[in-house]
Amino acid sequence: MAKIDINVSDIKDRPAMSEGPYKFRIEDFSDVKTDKNGGQYISVKLKFNYEGEVYIVTDNYLKLDSTKFRDFVQSTGHNDYVEDTIDLIGLEGTCILTQEEYEGKINNKVHKYLVA
Repeated sequence: MAKIDINVSDIKDRPAMSEGPYKFRIEDFSDVKTDKNGGQYISVKLKFNYEGEVYIVTDNYLKLDSTKFRDFVQSTGHNDYVEDTIDLIGLEGTCILTQEEYEGKINNKVHKYLVA
C-alpha cells in the first residue's frame, strides 16, 4: 500500500470540452434496451482526447432505427450493415459536441454525428 496525504475535496472539476466538432473513439455499448413505445436503443461511450486529457461522453439514447444511429455508424466509415456492436468498438468517427447544464454542472452532449 502507498500512503497518500491528500484532501480530495480540494480537487476541482475539470471544465467541459468546448462546443464544436471532435474526433472520438468508440469505447463501449450498453445492451439493447426497449423504450415505452417499443423502440430499441443503445447507449454508447465515446472517448475524446482534449487538451491532453481523456474525456468520456456517453450518448444515452441511440435508437436503432433513427437517422442519428445511421449517421453514427457512417461517421466511423463502417459499412451499412452492423451485426454486432463489437464490430464498432475501437472505430473512430467525428461528431459535434454541445454543452448543457445538468444539476448545476456543465456537461457535454453529442449534438450530431458527422458522416465520413
